[in-house]
Amino acid sequence: MINVLVTGSDGFLGKNLCIQLKENNNYIVNECNRKTSRDELQSYIKSADIIFHLAGTNRSSKNEDFKVNNEKFTHEICVIMQQLNVSPRIVFSSTIKVTENNPYGTSKKDAETHLETFANQNNSGLAIFRLPNLYGKWSRPNYNSVIATFCHNISRNLKIEIINGERTIEFAYVDDVVKDFIEIINTNFSDILFPKLKQSYKSNLNRIVKLLRSFSSMRDTLDILDCKDGFTKSLYSTYLSYVPPDNYFYDLVKNSDDRGDFVEFLKGKEFGQISYFSSKPGVTRGLHYHHTKTEKFLLIEGEAEFVSKDINTGKIFRLNVVSSQPQVIDTIPGCIHAITNTGKKDMKVIVWANEIFDKDKPDTIAKEI
Repeated sequence: MINVLVTGSDGFLGKNLCIQLKENNNYIVNECNRKTSRDELQSYIKSADIIFHLAGTNRSSKNEDFKVNNEKFTHEICVIMQQLNVSPRIVFSSTIKVTENNPYGTSKKDAETHLETFANQNNSGLAIFRLPNLYGKWSRPNYNSVIATFCHNISRNLKIEIINGERTIEFAYVDDVVKDFIEIINTNFSDILFPKLKQSYKSNLNRIVKLLRSFSSMRDTLDILDCKDGFTKSLYSTYLSYVPPDNYFYDLVKNSDDRGDFVEFLKGKEFGQISYFSSKPGVTRGLHYHHTKTEKFLLIEGEAEFVSKDINTGKIFRLNVVSSQPQVIDTIPGCIHAITNTGKKDMKVIVWANEIFDKDKPDTIAKEI
């Protein structure tokens, strides 16, 4: 068991770290926040194998808050460790802004100095992460991150203000940072380290806003997310964490006729299209072929017969399928295909197509088998 102390445990980064640490039974997690007494803090420090010092202020209208909460509190921790004669390894969340001549950057640099002095005098391990702008779930709008502010406002159709939108900014996703933090727990470091994050991203605000607005409109367009890009993927997860609960869901268009229903779910130019349809007992759907377009059918409810006929050779293939035995059926280019509900109840089928339906170029030719 490893005793871990997290200061700033109720902050953005602290919440994410504590929750993931508690998911692992190898860690005993003690949390320090503004409600923690000095006696409690001393007790936590005394038993700590490693301290994640994340507490501090990164935005305030009072310059004194930076000095008190960043520098002085760090110095207090060092004094307590010295008094208790303990030297746990320390991971400090600093900032890339330590080189800037402002109250925030200066207070963080002074905090680094206090920790470096303690580490040198006590031969203890110290890892200082100079973090860029963070984003992710539970970040406070108008405080922690510009991305949090944009996600909050755009998800609620509120106005946003973009200043210097083309300036490139470095960002790190909170779950990536937490992963690096947890990995370092099992690293037996005894020197002063300035680790580099394994993953960060660079973007400008105009691009971020464009992406966020596209996320907002995806419910109407049914566009699927490009998950190849790590920044887009994590930004989308962040955006969804700000969607109000009464907007967790959205309706789809259901096209119904005497055969059953047809509903489009997701689509994308590089992905194709996912839909589903239902058919009443005895109803046959399909009876057409494609030259290039292909589909995958998955029967999820009911019983059906699938028939395919090669328009070149005339050969016919038949397959009876039931939803209790999941099978994927490919439609073959140049083959007429049809699926008939052979059960007593409505059948339901999920369909993936390798292209989005284009009513002007449907590549769908009706023909009987």
